[in-house]
Amino acid sequence: MGLYLFKVALFGMMLLFGVIAIFLGGVTGYAALSNGEMTYIAGRVSTTVSRGADPAGLWRTLLIWSAVPIVAGATAVWFGRRELKKL
Repeated sequence: MGLYLFKVALFGMMLLFGVIAIFLGGVTGYAALSNGEMTYIAGRVSTTVSRGADPAGLWRTLLIWSAVPIVAGATAVWFGRRELKKL
């Protein structure tokens, strides 16, 4: 019974965190594309990348901070859902 509850909690949390990652990645991507710029903090340095000044930098930053969380979240949701169906 204890291992069953652990698996339910683990895969349920994968679903929850996956949905949150998809939502935050989508909101970040939408805000960056509609705004034309993206600000992120790396260490103690705040960096702003804009579409007009550095288009390649904006797309690279958008890929890292938006597309990667969406793909990782979708993978977590898929795997968590698949494993919960097995139980």
